[in-house]
Amino acid sequence: MDIPLRKSCSRVQSHFSQVATAYREIRTTDIEPIFFIREKLGERDRLMAGDIGCGAGRYDRLLLEHLPLSRLLCIDANIDMLKETRRFLTETRAGNFRASASRSEHLPIRDHSMDCLFTFNAIHHFDFGQFLRETRGALKHLGHLFIYTRLPDQNEASIWGKHFPRFTEKETRLFTLEDMKKKIIGQDALALEEVKLFRYPRLSSLEKLLFQVRERHYSTFSLYTPEELDEAVQEFKANILGDFPDPNHLEWTDGNVMLILRKMPVPHRRLPSSRT
Repeated sequence: MDIPLRKSCSRVQSHFSQVATAYREIRTTDIEPIFFIREKLGERDRLMAGDIGCGAGRYDRLLLEHLPLSRLLCIDANIDMLKETRRFLTETRAGNFRASASRSEHLPIRDHSMDCLFTFNAIHHFDFGQFLRETRGALKHLGHLFIYTRLPDQNEASIWGKHFPRFTEKETRLFTLEDMKKKIIGQDALALEEVKLFRYPRLSSLEKLLFQVRERHYSTFSLYTPEELDEAVQEFKANILGDFPDPNHLEWTDGNVMLILRKMPVPHRRLPSSRT
């Protein structure tokens, strides 16, 4: 059963519906976290896995191609994105998958049934604490949860954070590493095993970046009014032309982070003695 969207999410949900068919084209998809996950999982095979906040399936195809999965459950709250995932993975014959419409706070997964769960660039749309509780219940003993995201300081250091007016001011949803660690510590049976930082050299052109803005390749752009976005685009162009010698050859470095969690046994707690 689909869970009704909260009104506070309707603007962002509308954004994702509008960009669903073009999402894989306008977003950058990095293969490095997939290879890192494969290395982390080692020799295990025939894994039951789920991708939460799967979007249009861009990371799902890589997961199915490069990881030893017997089945992948693709979950997203946006119906249009999920339709695109089904179409894309079916047409590319990516592997054994099932798509399910659901929120991260109410996962359609049986308890203790998943070897690993993933979320890519979506955690800032979730209720983080409730998401952890849901994934904790879904994972098998010693199962892995991989959270791939961008930190606020990484957002500030991007070409958008440095040059696009009010970008970091508008984007207030990203979690700090400290905030996420505190939430994880508060969850029984989930342990933070590792924090992995990724850095990516980027190369693009002003024309391509403006295309990405027009297509709203980050949901952050949906937080601007049309008038604000038009003004910001003009200032962004001026900033780029002032800071880069060649608008057709823009180089910068992006950063992302992956948190690797594992479901551990809950320590036995001794009951207080009834003797006085």
